[in-house]
Amino acid sequence: MQLVLDTNIVVSALVYGGKPGEVLELARTSKIQAVYSESILAEILRVLEVKFQFGGPRLQIVKKLFGKRMILVKPEQRLHILADEPDNRILEAAVAGGCGYIITGDKLLLKLEIYQEIRILNADQSLKLFF
Repeated sequence: MQLVLDTNIVVSALVYGGKPGEVLELARTSKIQAVYSESILAEILRVLEVKFQFGGPRLQIVKKLFGKRMILVKPEQRLHILADEPDNRILEAAVAGGCGYIITGDKLLLKLEIYQEIRILNADQSLKLFF
């Protein structure tokens, strides 16, 4: 089962822990298979650096986590489903990765509930479903 972790899940996991932290730990330990795109990773790194003052060494650790434990996909299809363009990048990665799920805290994505048979869940819902 492949899935996409939205930027807000990864950032929340790294900064605060909680349920998003549990989800990220499942990806880190390969209990779930997360996919990502270069645009998703760039957004995560930008948010961590700008909003949470993550420095170079901490950002390198995040890059290594993605490089070693997650699958890089290269979306070929550009989507314009939601008004917030970064949300569309999440959908693109999920489609490109043949994912069954998107894990997010984003209200607009959660409101979709499903896109092309890809279920959109929050961290709590995903933990209940997977374990």
